Formats: sequence, C-alpha cells, structure tokens
Amino acid sequence: MSSNTEVNYFFKPCKQLIPREAELRLVEHFNKYATKLDDVVNFGSQVLTWEVQQLKNEEYISTPLTLLRESLDLTDSCAILLSKGAADSAKILTRSLFELFLSIGYLCKADTKQRSYAYMVSSILDDIKYHNSVLQTYSQKNGKVKMPLSEEQILEIKELIWGKESLFDMPGYEDAYKYYCTETERRKRIKNNRKLENWYSYYDGPRNLRGLSAELGADDAYTFFYSKYSKAAHGNESFLGKMVSSGEYSAEMVQLRSFSDLQSVFHYIFMFSTSILETYLSTILPERSAELEIFRSWSRQEMVKLIKD
Repeated sequence: MSSNTEVNYFFKPCKQLIPREAELRLVEHFNKYATKLDDVVNFGSQVLTWEVQQLKNEEYISTPLTLLRESLDLTDSCAILLSKGAADSAKILTRSLFELFLSIGYLCKADTKQRSYAYMVSSILDDIKYHNSVLQTYSQKNGKVKMPLSEEQILEIKELIWGKESLFDMPGYEDAYKYYCTETERRKRIKNNRKLENWYSYYDGPRNLRGLSAELGADDAYTFFYSKYSKAAHGNESFLGKMVSSGEYSAEMVQLRSFSDLQSVFHYIFMFSTSILETYLSTILPERSAELEIFRSWSRQEMVKLIKD
C-alpha cells in the first residue's frame, strides 16, 4: 500500500504542464485584457438594469433581453479564463458568443417582435421534444430500462408538456406556431426531409448559421473565425499545436492554460461583446443614444490602444 507521502505526490501539479503561479509580468499581461472585458460586462449590467426598470409592456422583449444577459455571462466567463491565461479554453465560449452575436443581430435587424416569438416557439418545441423523448425512453413499457419512470412521474412530465403546448394559443406564439405547422406540412407534401429546426429560418429566413452570417454581413467572421474555433469546441483541435518536436524521435507537450493565442481570442471577444451591446442599444433602447455614443467612443479607443500595444 502506498504511503500518504506517495499518495499526496500524485495530487501535486507538474509545474512544467500546469503553471498554478504565473510570473508577475504574465499576470499583469493577462489582467490587461481581462479588465477590458470586465468593463464591457460592467456597462452591460447597467443596460440590463435600464431595460428591466423600464421593461416595455411587450412579452417579446424578453427574448433579446435574455440573450443579452447570456452574452454578458459568456463575456464575464471569458474574462475569468483570460485572467488565468487560459486562451484555448476561452475559444469555446467565444464561439458561443459569436452565435449570440448573430442571434441578437438578426432579432434586432427587422421584425423584432415576429422573430422573438419565432425564437420562443422554437425553444418551446425543443423542450417538448426533449420531454417526449424522456417519456419514450424511460417509460415502463420499455422493458430495457432498469429504472423506469413511475406513473406519477409520467403524469408530471405530461402536464409539463400540456402547459407548454397551451402557450401556442396565446397571441404572438399563435402566429409563429401556425407558421411552423404550415411550413412543416408543406415540406412533407413536397418530400423535403429538411426539418424546420432553426428559429431564424422561420418566415423564409436563413437556412443555417452560414446563411445567417451572410444575412448580417458576417461572412468573413464565419469563414475565418467560426469554422476554425468550431474545431476547438468539438475536440478536433486537440492535436495541432499541442505537441512540439524536441528532437528526431522526441516531442514535448505544450502546457495547459496556453496563452499563445490570448491576444487574438481577446480581440474576437471584445469585438462580439461590444457589437452586441451597440446593436441592442441602438434598436431596443434608442432613447439611450447618449449612453450608446459614450460606450461606442470608449470601445473604439480601447481597441486602438490594444492594437498599438
């Protein structure tokens, strides 16, 4: 049996691979970027406060509002990662931030009310699909399930589904759900097997994320950023750049929390997060034009400073 000393050794970090204590100069470098993202989130928190305090008597506004909140949450998480130099891990969140950048941009570009209800109906349909899948997979009729749902649990899930379905009879939801049903039936008639899964595809919208990017003039970002960062999100970037040759028959592994791409990752995060706030303020809160100009001026100045550095 191993001694306590030997056991404790296994839980000590290998300093060559996981630098728990970074050099002061590196910490200052990391914090320079993280602090700028903190500033973006701080301003965004004020925007959320303005909106919640003056929430218009329109339910659909909750869609862009909650997406804005999610973008701030992602930006804040990225700031935490960059403060530790973990640029590679931040790529995955940056990819998600780009998707929010597209979603908010499309919501705010035109027909915000109609598109917001399409988003909500699509989300509800996804929830219903999930709950139906749980019922089908874990019902007592499925003999392969070791721990099937009880009758009480099945009833609770069914009531949850019924409650969600009842929303489709409400104003706003009704129109979006009617479009979904009509379009789904049309595709069946012409034997088009492509399902209407993306909310932004409602009302003859873009077919996929690439099309959505083109609609918003973000084709280059999709091609040069999103496609590349998707590899990190799906675990396909695990080999490239993680090992370096140290001889004819030997190699060394790059440390965890690699910060080699920190500056480029920051630029993407800063660009997407500030653009989201500018889009939201200019369309959802046009009465805050003075605050928008203050933020826009600040973000431009900060970007110029960081580019010069």
